[in-house]
Amino acid sequence: MLVELGKERCIFDEEAFRRIRLGVVIQMTSIGIPMIWMGEEIGEYKEKTPDVAKIDWTLIDDREDNSNQLNKNLLAFYRGVVLLRRRNKAFFQTNLLFIHEDHNAKVLAYQRW
Repeated sequence: MLVELGKERCIFDEEAFRRIRLGVVIQMTSIGIPMIWMGEEIGEYKEKTPDVAKIDWTLIDDREDNSNQLNKNLLAFYRGVVLLRRRNKAFFQTNLLFIHEDHNAKVLAYQRW
């Protein structure tokens, strides 16, 4: 039902995937252990449930028309950010310094070391 509503209101478009990438960067560079809900890394959306909810792997299948390119790009983005986090010891520390905040421009910059 929600997926149909999302398609109807055109919220699963390129702009939505940009917002997802922003959230992923914030999540993966913040203090703590990041949680990725299953399927999130390929742009899948389903209602959260304790029941069995299999991942829709067709979202990253090779397609002749490349209609799922946003999903495939999102998976590559996740891989890159996870690799960045794993390779940098700063993300395993609690050091955090906010170096710039501009509420009007919606800019937040912070440093981890």
